[in-house]
This record gives sequence, structure tokens and C-alpha cells, in this order.
Amino acid sequence: MKGKYNLLFLIVVLAVGALLGNLLGTLLSDQIPIMSISQSLGIDPPMHLDLSFFELKLGFMFNINLAGLLGLIISLWIFSRF
Repeated sequence: MKGKYNLLFLIVVLAVGALLGNLLGTLLSDQIPIMSISQSLGIDPPMHLDLSFFELKLGFMFNINLAGLLGLIISLWIFSRF
């Protein structure tokens, strides 16, 4: 059970690090223009499956800027310390 909680905690820590990094990058993009460099990864447009009685759309987008990437790296480093 401990491994399951560690994985969940890792996912939460990485998500918070990316979120705070993206927020910081957006706020600082006027002062430090390099922070506004971003990349979008995902499925665009979403996959669509229509079986006439059942319709399914599946897609995701992952948008990250340079500060978000730094936030991910720092949060991973913090996680490895604990």
C-alpha cells in the first residue's frame, strides 16, 4: 500500500510544481520574455468514436512553459529529498 501512496503523492507534487511554475512564468513573462516560451502536447482535435447509440470523444492537451518545466524539475527534486 505504501507504494501506491508514494505514486499518488508524486503525481500531486508534480502537478502542483507544474501549476505553480506555469503561473509564475505567466506572471513574469513581461519582465523575463524567455519565460513565455511554451509548448503544447496532446491530441488536437480529439479522437471521436460514434457508434450511433454511444458517442465517445477522447482528447487531452498539455500546455507547459519554461517556468512550468523548471517547476516540474524542482518539485521532482523536492520529492526525492523526502
